[in-house]
Amino acid sequence: MNKLEIIEKIVSGIIEFKIIPFFGAGMSKPCGALDWKEVIARLKSELPNCESVNDHLIIAEEYQKKFGRSKLIEKLREMCELKIRTSDSYQNHLKILAMNPPIVYTTNYDNALEEASNLISKQYRKIVELSDIIDSPHGANQIIKFHGDFQNNDSIVFTRSDYDQRLKIERHPLDVLFRSHILGKSVLFLGYGFGDENIRYIFEMHREFYGTDNLPPSYIISFHHNEEIEQELKNKNVITLVLSSPVELTNLITELNSKVFDKTNDLNLAFLSQDIHREVLFSFELDNLVKYVNSSNHTPKAKHDKIRRTLELKILPNDVEPNVTNFFMEVLSGDYNEEIIDALVLSFEHTSFRDFKNIISISFKLMELTEKPRYVFSNSNPFSWLLVLMKIEMKLCKVFQDAAEISKWYCCIILGYLEGQIAEKKKLEFNQVDNLFSALRTHNYNQMNLVSLGFTVEQIEETIEFYIRQHGQILKNKHQIDSTFHGIGNKSRRNLKNIQNQLYDGLPINLLN
Repeated sequence: MNKLEIIEKIVSGIIEFKIIPFFGAGMSKPCGALDWKEVIARLKSELPNCESVNDHLIIAEEYQKKFGRSKLIEKLREMCELKIRTSDSYQNHLKILAMNPPIVYTTNYDNALEEASNLISKQYRKIVELSDIIDSPHGANQIIKFHGDFQNNDSIVFTRSDYDQRLKIERHPLDVLFRSHILGKSVLFLGYGFGDENIRYIFEMHREFYGTDNLPPSYIISFHHNEEIEQELKNKNVITLVLSSPVELTNLITELNSKVFDKTNDLNLAFLSQDIHREVLFSFELDNLVKYVNSSNHTPKAKHDKIRRTLELKILPNDVEPNVTNFFMEVLSGDYNEEIIDALVLSFEHTSFRDFKNIISISFKLMELTEKPRYVFSNSNPFSWLLVLMKIEMKLCKVFQDAAEISKWYCCIILGYLEGQIAEKKKLEFNQVDNLFSALRTHNYNQMNLVSLGFTVEQIEETIEFYIRQHGQILKNKHQIDSTFHGIGNKSRRNLKNIQNQLYDGLPINLLN
């Protein structure tokens, strides 16, 4: 198989849960940890009689004999410590976990996978020993620490005697668990070297139990070409994908993540009514969504579903929220298919904006949809102005607890939009103004004091009078407006930007923080 074929096989395997990621020491290098060879080299430098010894496990064994088990574990902690803990250093971990593998294996002792899962709010149970397997609920996502964890020194597998004691598939619980997991599934080895003892042993034992014919092909990523070892691995049904550098590995993982994102579209809207665990939306997921929506390779329905599945009920980090806001603004302003616009209308209520300024900006942009024929009220059209206004109102309900406060901001958004259109010299259709007046009347706009948000009684009356003069007596009579104000003239009007800024000035302190 060539590289493209291998990538497609891996993508399909991840989507169908036919591939289990298996993390080696090389995956923790961006976090400042040493890889396997570097660790052994450090140990070897303190053992003057081992210069000619090439067996890594024997070197580790000799270090333990000379300095003791406690000193060996302490040395391992020092060398495998994660010195850089940022979303950038965890990028490869995050992108693998974002593809939703229910099971991830690792021979690393560090907690990089656990910290990455916490970053994106994905719940995984750590499995180190038999009691963890017993306590893990059915169906729980699992990070299986195949060679132990620093929180339990007795679980660490590192020396030759550790391997001889531990790696007996017929007796150790984690080996039994792995043997069951690998039946009918492949493994994607990441961050391992060709000569890694783990890979050789795992597949040798598996072949003895089940035979190569019953072993689906697994994959290992390597930076070195070695025909002899590649052939040896191939005999165990392990396919090698040779890359030129760690940078290319990051690019490969990004490509896998993007392809899995494109091909996964199992939207189930039932989750909207459930109390589910919320996940974090990362910038690379938003990048994937933007590419997906702008691609010609997907149907409008698929894009609609992808938008909702990606955005709704996600936690928006501070550095991602502005980009999500820009995505809403650009799509709502652009020439996009109606199904894509509908997806944003529906998603607005369930997208967890924390900066209220972004909610105001998008609300004004949503108001513009009431100009479009698709959103003119019709008994047969659920995507009417009523839906747009309802979504704005529901979003405000998530921000404010007080009904009066909700009505106040709701009316300000409608009044601000109406006034802004006057400044831009836009003529609104009768049906649109009629619908917006109905919404205002429902919330008793004329009984509110909106001065603190930048709307004086005079300004409100001027705006209402402007549209009555445009559309005549029918509008006035229908909404029972007592139009006695005659101060309207050619004075300059506030545009939407000025109105937004005045609304920002009226935001409560807790919403600004």
